[in-house]
Amino acid sequence: AMVVNTLALALPSSPITALFPRHPIISFSGADNASSRKRARHQDSMSRSSLQLVAPTSGDSSEDSRRPWQFHVAPMQGYTSYPLRKLFRYLSHGGQENGDDGSPIILWTEMEKVEDLLNTNQNGWEKRFGSPNDGDSDDSCIMQLGGSDPELVQQCIYQAAEYGYLPNICGINLNCGCPSIESGGAATYGASLMRKPELTGQLVEAVSETLEKVWGKDCGVEVSVKTRIAAVDTPEDLLLASAINTEDAEWTLDEEKYARLHQYITEIQGGGADHIILHARPAVLSGLSPVKNRIVPKLDYNAVRRVANDFPCVRVTLNGGISCLADLKVATNDYGSDDINGKQGISSYMAGRWMLRRPFDLLATIRSSRGLQLHNVDVLATKAIGNYIDYVDQVLDRLERGDMATPTKAELFLPLYLVVEQLREDYDYLQCEGMDLDDDITGQRISIDTAEDIYEMIVEYLLQLEGGLAGGKRKKSKTPSVDEFNFKKLASS
Repeated sequence: AMVVNTLALALPSSPITALFPRHPIISFSGADNASSRKRARHQDSMSRSSLQLVAPTSGDSSEDSRRPWQFHVAPMQGYTSYPLRKLFRYLSHGGQENGDDGSPIILWTEMEKVEDLLNTNQNGWEKRFGSPNDGDSDDSCIMQLGGSDPELVQQCIYQAAEYGYLPNICGINLNCGCPSIESGGAATYGASLMRKPELTGQLVEAVSETLEKVWGKDCGVEVSVKTRIAAVDTPEDLLLASAINTEDAEWTLDEEKYARLHQYITEIQGGGADHIILHARPAVLSGLSPVKNRIVPKLDYNAVRRVANDFPCVRVTLNGGISCLADLKVATNDYGSDDINGKQGISSYMAGRWMLRRPFDLLATIRSSRGLQLHNVDVLATKAIGNYIDYVDQVLDRLERGDMATPTKAELFLPLYLVVEQLREDYDYLQCEGMDLDDDITGQRISIDTAEDIYEMIVEYLLQLEGGLAGGKRKKSKTPSVDEFNFKKLASS
């Protein structure tokens, strides 16, 4: 009802059946109006980007094109589920669910396959994204989609709108950067799309055109693509692409490769994207695991900086190699500010595994961003964990009532274990006589007393649950369900 009423106010002359069709109403092939619009956008993006690849011109950057500093918590399969995003929101908003709207922290969902979302009901959507009707949705979050069929992507956007998630989320992202490893299920999308610039442009157009049709040009939902600076077939190509006569040959992004990257981003911008997230490594499409794809290929931050300069009308986010606060400061200082020649720097940064290892570093990240100050970090951290425990208790109550639109117990408790692991790491250092943690490396802002208090709060709560107490209200079920939580297994992992 909320969706229908909102649409009635925004578009009084548009019947709801026309806004949410059962079949695509935008064609992505042939000489039709949509293709004409894409060509117009493509020509506009060509005129706005630098076409001199060897020596890009400067001076096109203006104050209006410079964007506020942002930090993005990367999408991570098996981790950035709704509960972990909930904890990160508490931390990024000063311990509360809805804090300062100016927070520079942007969260991401796990990558969701378009086909999976289309084949699930509304309960499945609420498990992934929360309920859009209870003020608990991901309003500071980017939804990442994986797919290679523009019409299915369009249907997915319609379904998101029908269930009330648009325009509540702040962005929709297309995954064009995951290596196409068969075991990862990304053989037809992800980084393999870098070999198909035209198809990628059609996918972006499917998102932007559908958002515009449903909500208008100023819907506030950002369209983005997450990709890499290049794609190679095998690990051997990392060497073969380099100078043959050198003893220590390394893959480099030469002018020919950069021209391909430039063409690819031009197609993306032409499709209507506002934001490019660049992992500063080439993707190896086969023969290298996803883990090694994040480590083995050499980082090239200069390539990302060059893209930011060549495409001043698009936000460019740097991804890759940022594993602590010191790395973030170096990247911001060396590649983020405009140089003396007026070339535009990178405006935002992304990291993933760092936040899994050290969730409380989100507080230090906010503090370090553009001179913002947080003076009561101990209070904020304690409040965030207390609020998250309250949230877990509420979800467990819903689970007991048979609510099917809730996260699993494993998803609920994983964030608490991540917090405990950071507390243990910091506590070991703080207990060493004369040991002082380096703020630039760890972002440590929590006192030893607060670390002990938070640890005891979490352990006490988990012990209550394990004993079936939960504050004296919850009784342990006599018949274990398939979703029973294995504390020992998670603790050991």
